[in-house]
Amino acid sequence: MSAITIRTDIRPGDLGYITYLVGIIYAKEYGMTLLNDIEVATFLTHFIQHYTPEKERLWVAETDEHIVGCILVYEESPGVAHLRSLILHPSVRGRGLGRQLMQLAIDFCREVGYQKITLETFDELHAALHLYDSFGFQLTGERFHAEWGRPVREVQFELLLSNSAKS
Repeated sequence: MSAITIRTDIRPGDLGYITYLVGIIYAKEYGMTLLNDIEVATFLTHFIQHYTPEKERLWVAETDEHIVGCILVYEESPGVAHLRSLILHPSVRGRGLGRQLMQLAIDFCREVGYQKITLETFDELHAALHLYDSFGFQLTGERFHAEWGRPVREVQFELLLSNSAKS
């Protein structure tokens, strides 16, 4: 496999490709339905329509001009960032890319002055949960729902930031 590059410019096709990547991976690995695709596409559309580059960022990981991963940060409220859409294609897992994307996102949040990062995921994403734990995220809540096409236990986390600390 070719080298993986990470970029932050948002290009035509990115939103569709990311929606596709999330859709095929979550359907195959977790049994999600088109409802998940709709939720992801709706969120990404809203993100781009209201994108504020000084406070928000999308990192896209590519190899051979194919998107193989991403992560994004958006402003949830003043001083609070929300981490979303950390996804890796199975072909690039286990190479430290998830950790690299997380570090880029957390460093960005510190640089722009966020005091806290929040995120939601579901409890079956064991590698992601381990990664969040390794960066110091703390569990803050949970809820059960079927909004993505089947019942899931969604879990919420937060990381309090100290602008001088690094993971």
